Amino acid sequence: MKHYIIAKFKDKEDTERLFPEVRQLFCDAEVIPGVEKVLVHKSNSDRDNSDI
Repeated sequence: MKHYIIAKFKDKEDTERLFPEVRQLFCDAEVIPGVEKVLVHKSNSDRDNSDI
């Protein structure tokens, strides 16, 4: 079963700086028993998602 998690950044200008830390946080979850694999994909959309 796949689950999708969306990390929303407060400041759109900070995404490049913060992305590596967020990626590492989720990748570290692979050590949790029952977690098979973690894939982190960066969005290719520049749409304002302030309504989410």
